[in-house]
Amino acid sequence: MNSLDPMIPDLARTIHVVGDQHHGSLAASRKALLEAGLAQPLTRWINDRVAACLHMGDLTNNATDAEDNLYVAHRGHYGDAPLHAILGNHDIRSNRNPEEHAAALGLPGSMWTAEIERMGVTIVGVLPGTDTAAHNSGSQFTSERLARLDSTLAGIDGDVWIACHFPMHDTVNGSASDPAIRKRSVTSGYYVATTGATSNSNAVLEMLDDHSNVKAWLSAHIHADLTADRLLTTVSTGSRGIAHINTGAVAPLEVAQSPRSQINTFYLTKVEGGIEVRVRGHHAGGYWESIGGRRVTLVPTS
Repeated sequence: MNSLDPMIPDLARTIHVVGDQHHGSLAASRKALLEAGLAQPLTRWINDRVAACLHMGDLTNNATDAEDNLYVAHRGHYGDAPLHAILGNHDIRSNRNPEEHAAALGLPGSMWTAEIERMGVTIVGVLPGTDTAAHNSGSQFTSERLARLDSTLAGIDGDVWIACHFPMHDTVNGSASDPAIRKRSVTSGYYVATTGATSNSNAVLEMLDDHSNVKAWLSAHIHADLTADRLLTTVSTGSRGIAHINTGAVAPLEVAQSPRSQINTFYLTKVEGGIEVRVRGHHAGGYWESIGGRRVTLVPTS
């Protein structure tokens, strides 16, 4: 935390995280507000100095070439920090192989690692499943795919934050303020699982328990707003807890896409014992928003 202004994080230890964007269906009015907010002097100053920027999947709505181009054009609004992104379920809707689609979006693949040296953190980006025809749309690991993640984690020294579009089972649950637009992480397809154990995330958590350097699971997918239950929480791997942070969406669930409904992006700062979370509301002129009455929330890690 900055001693002169507690709302300005330690930028060298901060990543700027953006939830579902859905280029192709994102209303022009909302996109304009987001890009105007990102261009504000303070926001621009922050974005140019954070350690990295991370986009949390559903970059497109229907995985078309035209939507790919919309997303690629939008990326330039996030300043000079290294930008990383993962695939979401909407990004694998076409007949294109997910690896090919990742390449079209400028991503290194459907599973990758990025060392953020300024933070002492390695981000592992992962799409659990790659079967574009499956009903779960990418939320379920095959045994081979989970083994690949296990092997990837075993080869990393230092802290790891996993970026996955899908949250853990029974964590974040949509909007508390508007039950009509709630998505729930207890509904199949809305939480990460395995093809051998589809009813919960236990197999994934058990694997993570073998990797004490995994400190956080970052997710999106639920289109949660800041009133959502368990937006920021911890989950148990069995022997310890890891931070579980859902980063919402800049594209809302409402068909009308009111330009003044929440357009939030998250700033996550590594600190001793946890992760500080701050949120900027681009629907409200880029002001810092509150979660549960707090503008800075510490999510503990162990």
